[in-house]
Amino acid sequence: MAKDIKLLICSYMKKIVLTLICSFVFMGIHAQNQQAKVVLKNGTELIGKIISIEPSESVNIIVAGVESEIRMTDVARIETNDDSISNEKTGVSKEYALLRELVESSDLEKDFSEHLTLVYGNLECFSNVNNSFLLNMDFPNLKIEGEAFEQYAKSRESGWVNEFNQEIEAAKDAFISKWNKKMKGIRAKNNNADLTMNLFIQDMDLGSNAAAIWGLRTIDGGASISGYLELVDNNSNKVLSIVRINDIKGLGNNGFTFYKEGNRLKKVFEKLATKMAEDAK
Repeated sequence: MAKDIKLLICSYMKKIVLTLICSFVFMGIHAQNQQAKVVLKNGTELIGKIISIEPSESVNIIVAGVESEIRMTDVARIETNDDSISNEKTGVSKEYALLRELVESSDLEKDFSEHLTLVYGNLECFSNVNNSFLLNMDFPNLKIEGEAFEQYAKSRESGWVNEFNQEIEAAKDAFISKWNKKMKGIRAKNNNADLTMNLFIQDMDLGSNAAAIWGLRTIDGGASISGYLELVDNNSNKVLSIVRINDIKGLGNNGFTFYKEGNRLKKVFEKLATKMAEDAK
């Protein structure tokens, strides 16, 4: 009986090894069709096609024709290529994991603006005119209009994901430009900075063309974002400040013409920069 069990186990192990070998061969041949890499906490990397992601539960991925369900508690991050979203928008970065630990351990809650809350550290670090920062934007478990990004993207037209990535890059530039114009303190740079600003966006509403056209206020139809802003000292890796972003909304029109989706994204990130400059004192 024991001998039969050993033979059965050996048989299963051979099948597993053979499957893994076939998987790597398959991935080498079809590298151009890869859509995502799921990196597990034990270091294992799975490359294949993402079928679905439930941020609090699991991710389903097809590798070498075999669909697998992986618990999110076992996932370190999810990386994507050109056919998906950039900057690991569906994954959780190491920096974001650390931020969550600090937020959960902090007993500080200070609303210093209508849409901004200090949850860790202080605001004085933003006022040092001698310091500069590099901006890093990340999108951990991003939801758009209440839906996980992957699910929302399915409802949009072909090519929308690439357009969105380009619009996010433009919004990042708009944030930096507005920050440097408005903030009387630390400045954004492209290299050799003293600090890093991690901007984590968790929730987003892209606004509405109809509301922007027919609305009576300039914010009608505007995009909105929620998440966290974290400032880190590059020399010591010490987190200096964490600010919660609470549903900041940008302009939807200028009173005469409405803003399209890409411009609405720019406007909401400009609004965030302006609010930080005005209120983080």
